[in-house]
Amino acid sequence: MSDDFDTEFLTSLYSSSRIFPRPWNDLLLPPNVSKNLENFSESDLIKTLQTEYWWVGDFKVSTGPGLCSNFKSKWLPFAPESRQIESRVELTEYQVVRECLWVILGAQRSFIFVSYTDSEILTKNLCLYTRKPAALTHLTYGALDTFCTEIAESATSILQIRAFINFALLSSSSIPLPFIRLAQVCERLVGDAFRVVSELEQVAKSSVPIQLTLISLSIKWQVWFRRLSFISTLILQVCSPQLNTIFSGETSILLLNRIEELSRTISKCFPDPYLIDLIGEIFVSTTEAYLCHMMKGSSLNSTPFLRYNDSILSTDPNFWESGVTLIKSSVPNVLSSVIQDVFLGAKSFILLKAISSVFRNPKLLSAIEDNFTSSLISNKEGGSKPDTDCRVGEFEYHADSDVKEMISFLESIVLDKPKCSLLTSPSNKSTESPAKTVKRFSEDIRNHASKISSFLVSSLLHGPLSESGAFLSAVSSFADYLNLTHAFENLSKIAFFRSGEWMYAFCEEIFSSHSSNRTESFLNKALREQVIVICGERSWLCGRLNLILAESDITLHISIPWPLNIVISEENMLLYQNAFKFLFELKQAKWALDNAKWIFGTGNPKLALLRSRCLYVINGIHAFIADHIEVAHIEFMHTLMESDIRNSLDNLLTSFSTYLDRVKDISLLSDSVSQKMLNQTLRELFELCRAFQSPCEMDVDHLASEFSTRVGFLRTVLSEALQGIGCVRLEASYLLETLEDSCRFNTGVITRLHF
Repeated sequence: MSDDFDTEFLTSLYSSSRIFPRPWNDLLLPPNVSKNLENFSESDLIKTLQTEYWWVGDFKVSTGPGLCSNFKSKWLPFAPESRQIESRVELTEYQVVRECLWVILGAQRSFIFVSYTDSEILTKNLCLYTRKPAALTHLTYGALDTFCTEIAESATSILQIRAFINFALLSSSSIPLPFIRLAQVCERLVGDAFRVVSELEQVAKSSVPIQLTLISLSIKWQVWFRRLSFISTLILQVCSPQLNTIFSGETSILLLNRIEELSRTISKCFPDPYLIDLIGEIFVSTTEAYLCHMMKGSSLNSTPFLRYNDSILSTDPNFWESGVTLIKSSVPNVLSSVIQDVFLGAKSFILLKAISSVFRNPKLLSAIEDNFTSSLISNKEGGSKPDTDCRVGEFEYHADSDVKEMISFLESIVLDKPKCSLLTSPSNKSTESPAKTVKRFSEDIRNHASKISSFLVSSLLHGPLSESGAFLSAVSSFADYLNLTHAFENLSKIAFFRSGEWMYAFCEEIFSSHSSNRTESFLNKALREQVIVICGERSWLCGRLNLILAESDITLHISIPWPLNIVISEENMLLYQNAFKFLFELKQAKWALDNAKWIFGTGNPKLALLRSRCLYVINGIHAFIADHIEVAHIEFMHTLMESDIRNSLDNLLTSFSTYLDRVKDISLLSDSVSQKMLNQTLRELFELCRAFQSPCEMDVDHLASEFSTRVGFLRTVLSEALQGIGCVRLEASYLLETLEDSCRFNTGVITRLHF
């Protein structure tokens, strides 16, 4: 019988003698039903155990494929001869309803449905309406087949959802938390659907005049068909085909992104409060689970958007710069606004973990493990006012093809809103919109990551890195001083000669000694004595600073221990070394001029005037460099107290780099051509001044000419360099003024000294 078969006469006849099932309480099982069951065939066994299923209310009406079938005997003669041989089995409406309810509840084999299950492959869980095609006396084949196919699709959705639930909740493997949360919500969804089926069964069993027909079943079940299809489609998009794909971190991110997209779009596609709340709850619970799990230290190594360089250990000073790479394409949408803070927090946690392990200080980790999960939960439940303007943003179709496919599929199965539908609202409904709740989660993550970053910076700046009383042969003698503040302060005193009279004593001891006595052991003995005075005997700097003598050049070597060398890198050490060497030469030139008292016994006024001029220039250069290095250092140490610096190691590195760049500019050690020329000229000037260190015969005119040439060159280059930047800075103008004043000295003793 085709869909266009004329059933008008059939329908009027059927409605006049409509048959409804008898109440189940009136049905008695046949006697001895439990005996000799093995002798029954499958179909006979079903009839024996479920007699009410086969009862049609009128003993004169038979069912089955035989020629005496009510349908076949009455209606096939009206069909064309080619269609009078019919293989369909005629059933009552009650029987079809029972078949539908049973298969929804999970019956694997019934008269017209067959189900297949698989615990690992989602797509192998399906229900088919093809076992034995049925026929009803009041419906066309097409209408009945469409309805049964829809029921089979609902049953398929339930089978796939239940397969996912069983895999996620009953598996012995460690399932990612977001999928456990999703499975828990799905379990409640299936439970709600089964409660609806139970209510429908009660209606089918009742003896009241209004019975459960296919039409009423369709109306009452359509909303659940949509809900189940929606969730099963979501699971298929994320987990299909193999369920074990949920172990991949990328799958968790895919789930979060799908849920985030659906939470923004679903209210505009489907005005179903249950489904909207369900997706919102999945969005909140899966996001919370992912974030809580992510912020555990043990989970950082498996986070998909963090790629670790296996060749760089966490105890390597280059770890912060190159040990971890952020893969932005793998970042979940919910973290896109805070990912940089999360990235810094993750690297900070790994470093804190390494420091805690190396220095045996568990307090470093316990200080930041503040029950973050409880914090998220309390914040999730903290909302007391419903949010009306942050529910779901304006609907926009996302570019993702899978989301479009899901929406298109669900739009195709949207039915008219039923007049009487059985709705069950999800439990634990929040008074706050999911979007706002998740946004607060993101802010909590940002704050938590910032606390970790801040704690790392605080530990590096102030310590102690080693727990008090812990025995560590490598650091126990200087644990209290193993921090960056101690390093910044004392390295500047030594390498930048900030310590005044202390470093003056060191310089005087070196400069006053004969060159033949300046061995490395002599130099390092003098340096160690001065370092002890400056830093303290227990400072780690005492054993990590030494001078290397190569011919007449003296180089300061500094060995920075881990983890301080994360900030004070080898490149930074090169600047300390170059600045020490440059300033050491400046100090030596100044000391030579200061102590050239032998000149007054020579009776040579030209030499005395030349010394005065040299001393004026060198003192001006020395004052300029020393004063501005002091200002730069004070400003840098002051910035260490600012919140931006304390909250991020990157900010600390940037501030430290800015400080060193300023020292480099002040000391004329930059790579620019003008600074290189100035630096070279200054070193030649220092070399001329060192000629005054000991009594000797000098060509005063030649020395004065060379000195004037270099001072004039310095003045010209400095003036042009400052004009090139558009303005003359106050500090540089002071040095330029000193050089210009020195040119007014009359060293020829032809007229009086004038300025």
